[in-house]
Amino acid sequence: MESTPILDDIAAINRISSLPVILEAMAELTGMRMTFVARVDSSSWTACAINDKMGFGLSVGDQLDVATTLCKEVHDNEKAIVIEHASNDPFYCSHNTPKLYQIESYIALPIYRTDGKVFGTLCAIDSSPAQLPPKVVTSLGLFAELISRQLKIEESLETAQFELDDERALGVLREQFIAILGHDLRSPLTSITFAAKLLTEMLSDPDQLELAEVSYESAVHMNQMIEDLCDFSRCRLGNGLDIGDKTAVAPKAILGDVTSELKISHPDREICIQASTDVEATLSPIRFRQLVTNLLGNALTHSPSDQGVDVWVEAVGPNLRLRVRNGGAAIPRKEQSALFHPFTKGNHGERKGLGLGLYICAEIVKAHQGTIHLDSDENGTQFTVCLPL
Repeated sequence: MESTPILDDIAAINRISSLPVILEAMAELTGMRMTFVARVDSSSWTACAINDKMGFGLSVGDQLDVATTLCKEVHDNEKAIVIEHASNDPFYCSHNTPKLYQIESYIALPIYRTDGKVFGTLCAIDSSPAQLPPKVVTSLGLFAELISRQLKIEESLETAQFELDDERALGVLREQFIAILGHDLRSPLTSITFAAKLLTEMLSDPDQLELAEVSYESAVHMNQMIEDLCDFSRCRLGNGLDIGDKTAVAPKAILGDVTSELKISHPDREICIQASTDVEATLSPIRFRQLVTNLLGNALTHSPSDQGVDVWVEAVGPNLRLRVRNGGAAIPRKEQSALFHPFTKGNHGERKGLGLGLYICAEIVKAHQGTIHLDSDENGTQFTVCLPL
């Protein structure tokens, strides 16, 4: 059966496990033989849950003309209606509703939704008079409040389930998107990168060579963005970044290789490395290289073009300490912690990339059980990484 707002509301009410007990207790307290919950709005009345020992004949889902019910007044005025003996009541003795439905006693209390609007009513009716002293009415008011609270919980759970289903659908779409990036785009991009690199080695015409170099740098940059997105997806969908096997590496050698690569796109920048050749650490060579590339690339991008970048690598106690420092304006303190969040790019310097570089650096450091720290003031910005040797 196709879902509708009325059917959804009936289902929500009947998921309240305590409701049958409430309706039975209401019957015992009032002595009235029919107790029920009705969904009421300005144009409809629908039975949602029923405890009928009077043989009234209503079933769950049945509807009445709302204009013929007293529930509409409860809905509109948000006030309970209590009738002990309709035939003797100065007002209700001539009212159409008690006559139409042949009832003498009636009580209805409003039930509320999460947004504060009236969902409907908690009711009891009988063809015989009933005594409804204030204590009983107060108790029934607590029942109505309990149902309202439970209904709000049900509506909140339904919203949460909808958001969860939506998030799952987005997750599937994200995985498909990453698969396209990781395979369908990376394969042709590898060919473009190789061809552009080959052209830079073959061409001698200055204009053609410049075009080939720009093409190569753009291809390398696009490939880095794809790698960052794939790493981001792996971090979000798994238990952190996979660093693979760790082996003994020489940090100075990796720094030298990374520097040579970055000098291609930053030929006029000076990168000063201070590192001892005898320092070794057991790390993931691929991820350490990625860490250094991201930190150095970030330093070159977000610093004045006429200033260099300084790098220090040293063994400090049981740790390998890597420091990357560049000049330029201080990063505002309120931005500093956010720089390690995904898709975050500060307002300083030139904006490039997706804003994933420092996030991935932090994930690499975390996977090595290390720490990463940022210091920035008017003298420059420094990232300090400590990894267990």
